[in-house]
Amino acid sequence: MSNGLELDVFLFRFVFAIFSKHLTISSMKKIFVPTDFSDISKSALKLAVDIGRYSNSEIYLVNFMKHPFGRTFSTTGEIRDLSNTEKNLFTLELVRKNQSRLAKLADQYGISVKIQYQVYNEEFTDGFEDYIKTNNIDLVVMGTSGEESIEEFFSGNHTIQMIEKATCPVISLKDEYKDMDFKNIIVGIDLEKDSNDNFTQAAVFLNDFAKSVHGKLHLVHVADLNANKSELEKKVNDFATKHGFKNFTVTIIQNDNKGHGLVNYSNTMKTSIIAILTHAEGGLLRKFYKSTADELSKTSSLPVMSINLHNI
Repeated sequence: MSNGLELDVFLFRFVFAIFSKHLTISSMKKIFVPTDFSDISKSALKLAVDIGRYSNSEIYLVNFMKHPFGRTFSTTGEIRDLSNTEKNLFTLELVRKNQSRLAKLADQYGISVKIQYQVYNEEFTDGFEDYIKTNNIDLVVMGTSGEESIEEFFSGNHTIQMIEKATCPVISLKDEYKDMDFKNIIVGIDLEKDSNDNFTQAAVFLNDFAKSVHGKLHLVHVADLNANKSELEKKVNDFATKHGFKNFTVTIIQNDNKGHGLVNYSNTMKTSIIAILTHAEGGLLRKFYKSTADELSKTSSLPVMSINLHNI
């Protein structure tokens, strides 16, 4: 073996050994990032890429747009429907433009992870549930403006709709994403539950997520000001053990507002993400039972992971 070849083999083994220390085998294989090409959706893509790099996941970057060419339509193909040709030509050019923008994003951010991209033939509100189920998505990462229009009063903005209906965890991002680690993951724990809650599956995902990103789970229960903290700490520990949480700490804090309590605690811990186990409801009910996940997704400067216990 020549000296040059020996050196190449040595370097390959060295780089692989270093890389392997940071690569974790994870069941989180597919991360879905819906985009409208806004700055905040690009920030969400950056966050998804960082998570994907840790977990060896694939990114599915999707722009939702209703068009008459079918879901499997190729932007290089011909228009088969000759009726209303002028309108079809305009739509075709728009699809091609969006496909090109997706390709540029994939090239820009897909250096360390694989990014698949698509202009999906549905409006967002009609298409995201089917997309998640059809592609067996494990995690959604999306940007949010934190605002809600008059038209969205009962249905919620896109992020709220996603939290209410997605069958996998949803990470929402309101502010610009800056490179960060995930060493401290705050998990808001509410001991109230109903028969539809799937805490065990939520624990499976959070354990896997924390292991993938080399983080630790900090289970936080926000109690009333007059609550017995030692009694609650035992209950949360028993609860976490029962449902299979691993590598966690338990903290009881007292605050009249759950969301504010979690954010304040996350600031002291210098965390980079807050996870919420939610019972988010859709339609009219959501106006009467505002969930902490809803509120945090619209107000928190940190990424917020929402796990709808009724859907996972």
